[in-house]
Amino acid sequence: MRASVGIVEGELLRMSRGKRMASHKDALVGVRLNLKMVFGLLVVAVTTVAAAHFLREYWIDRNAEGLMRRADQSFADGKFTDAIMMGGRYLRLRPLDADAILKVTDWVKESSADSRTLFQLLQLMEDYLVKDPTHKAIRRRTIELSVV
Repeated sequence: MRASVGIVEGELLRMSRGKRMASHKDALVGVRLNLKMVFGLLVVAVTTVAAAHFLREYWIDRNAEGLMRRADQSFADGKFTDAIMMGGRYLRLRPLDADAILKVTDWVKESSADSRTLFQLLQLMEDYLVKDPTHKAIRRRTIELSVV
């Protein structure tokens, strides 16, 4: 009787292992996707990316405005080098601001800026002219500065 119990237990053990494997395979076939969770994660991801984009734009605009205010103040105080430096930083943040390009060009003309500063300003002006070649005032100033 004892031997038959051991055989039965062994058979049950083998059968249960086989069942576990069969149920595991069946579980993989019946995998369900939680669509609410996937949609929620997608909404959170898109919202986070959009918020990061707009926050970055806000800070760039805020920094640019502060740089231009400081540049104007430095120029008014007679610190031409500081004004040109801050104006150049402003133009790196907002390279398509034609009025600022013309203002910084005037500052460079009034001060005796070194050739490196002049070259950097010419590069900014040429980059602007690539994007908008019809701006006559910037074209004229670019020619004037390149001849100097």
